[in-house]
Amino acid sequence: MQQDLRVFPFMKAALLRHLQEFPSVSNGLGRTDQQILQLVSDGIGRPGRLFAANMDLETNLFLGDWSFFQHIHSLCNVRQPLLHCDPNGEFRSPPELALSVAEFLQQRLSLTENGRQVLAETVDATAYLDFDYWLGGVHFVNGKPMFRWNAVASKLELTQ
Repeated sequence: MQQDLRVFPFMKAALLRHLQEFPSVSNGLGRTDQQILQLVSDGIGRPGRLFAANMDLETNLFLGDWSFFQHIHSLCNVRQPLLHCDPNGEFRSPPELALSVAEFLQQRLSLTENGRQVLAETVDATAYLDFDYWLGGVHFVNGKPMFRWNAVASKLELTQ
């Protein structure tokens, strides 16, 4: 990141945005999940509006709608959710065959108490979310050392 990357004009921004998806040292959320919680806290609860508002926060195109909805799914449909989805309690998104457009648009997201605590940085998301996913070539698993993003220092840190 400190090298001259002018020959790759989009590389630095792409690498930085990728690193921002690592769990944060401040609350355990990657940037997309942090943005989702903040937008829901600000009163944007409909999935389509949430996607559009999240895109407005990006300086470079980053996620498509399907990937974005998978983030919402992982914040809602877990043992200790950070988001709640009405009317069914479980967030559902395309391409679920039994989901109509009307049902999708009817959903409304709100923060749970867990989500409020993580957003306020009083609890780390790893206390509530089951981490077992890959980001690039890095595997994140609860209870194991993991690389986390320090936005203030603009670097990755290995935590225990």
